[in-house]
Amino acid sequence: MRAFVALDLPPEIEGPLVELQQRIPLGRLADPDTFHVTLAFLGDDVMEEALGMMHDQLAALREPAVPLRVTGLGTLGASSPSVLMAEVARDPALEALQARVASCARRAGIVLERRRFRPHVTLARFRHGIAGPDIERLRRFLESEARFRLEPVMVSSVALYESILTTSGPIHEELARYRLGGW
Repeated sequence: MRAFVALDLPPEIEGPLVELQQRIPLGRLADPDTFHVTLAFLGDDVMEEALGMMHDQLAALREPAVPLRVTGLGTLGASSPSVLMAEVARDPALEALQARVASCARRAGIVLERRRFRPHVTLARFRHGIAGPDIERLRRFLESEARFRLEPVMVSSVALYESILTTSGPIHEELARYRLGGW
């Protein structure tokens, strides 16, 4: 099973991101129902036993709620942008939560990809990257939205999701939700 652990976006963040998407000039827009900040991608073939152990680990979390603050827009993709994203501020509480979730995964026997945590929300994808005039359109859009920022909002739960890939985009099925706040 393809699975990940994430923070969902509160309406105070989701609403402005949906409005922003209406101005994006190219790419395939992410479904707002799939907006999230990934804390740990668990893999494409997670065994049910490992997922059960991960559930037990996450249920025992006693981490505080974390602030989410969108600090701008950016792209992902080495030689050509493949993703347009809303960047999320690196906050000590958010980083601590991400480290705890990764530790839970390792204790459950799940081997995570070694990649730096870069909190973000995917807004649009560019099939096979973009080039030529599309690069210029994207550059102009990013320039026009250079001041895009959102005030911090506290998030009080994390969720374990199954991700089902389809030709029209991913479908995220919530498997379990875990409250933050230390209780």
